[in-house]
Amino acid sequence: MRFFVGSLLRGEIAEYYTTTCADLAARFGIADVAEIVPPHITVKSPFDQQNAEAIDNCLALNTEISPIPISLTNWNHFGTRTVFIDGEKSPAELDAYISDIGKKLRTIGVPANLEEKGHHLHVSIARFLKPREFEGV
Repeated sequence: MRFFVGSLLRGEIAEYYTTTCADLAARFGIADVAEIVPPHITVKSPFDQQNAEAIDNCLALNTEISPIPISLTNWNHFGTRTVFIDGEKSPAELDAYISDIGKKLRTIGVPANLEEKGHHLHVSIARFLKPREFEGV
């Protein structure tokens, strides 16, 4: 099975995410990302793991953390398939949280990831775009 670990966003950023994703979907005929996945920061990129219970047990203590303030800056993209909004430099608390999750996941055999080595703080607002869709967005 394929999983990823995300930290949910709340408040003003979550509202902006939902509105922006819906607007992009309506204007450009693309999928509304907010209908597929809730607003989040990816903590661990997608990985394969057969034992979902092991993941649940591993992360059980990290279900709630104190809010970490973040600010979004400008639109950017990964190649031509994903458009996102950059976040300002990751706060130290977020970096520590991501590192902690990585250490816990490694105890059940999930390899280290780039997020731990230099997290690119962002919120994806359009994904799996075709070249023509990317140009429109």
